[in-house]
Amino acid sequence: MLWVVLIIIVILLAIYSRPFRMVAVVLLGLAVLGGIILGVALHISQTSQEKQRELEKSRIPLNQIELVDLQMHGWSRLTGRIRNKSSRFTLFELGLRITVLDCIEGSCETVEQTERDIYASVPPGQARDLDEYVSLRVRRPRGRHEWNYEILYTRGR
Repeated sequence: MLWVVLIIIVILLAIYSRPFRMVAVVLLGLAVLGGIILGVALHISQTSQEKQRELEKSRIPLNQIELVDLQMHGWSRLTGRIRNKSSRFTLFELGLRITVLDCIEGSCETVEQTERDIYASVPPGQARDLDEYVSLRVRRPRGRHEWNYEILYTRGR
């Protein structure tokens, strides 16, 4: 209710008071200018972050990352080792696609596929153990289950 009264007072002052109208126009202009400046600054910041992310993704080629002894324990735990063969950049994130196949009499079909971001700090030329939770919905394959993985991207600093 108070807002309604304040809005009515502002409208009446804008109609009947020339000095108030001039101050209101200046304040409104400053608010619009501030909004434009803020919008441009946010756009520049977002563009800069996107460029930085793309640069990070281009630093370590996929063939310079090796996943060793990767194993699934049950349907929820992924373990192994990540090797960073890059000589310059530290790996801090990689994208992984995990596919589960159900194989019956030599014929396999995909029954689950998920993508997972793995966060690990692996300096150049070093390796780190991997122990990650991975949510897979496959509970009872009809035949023999197989699974494979694909590295989708890397990010390096």
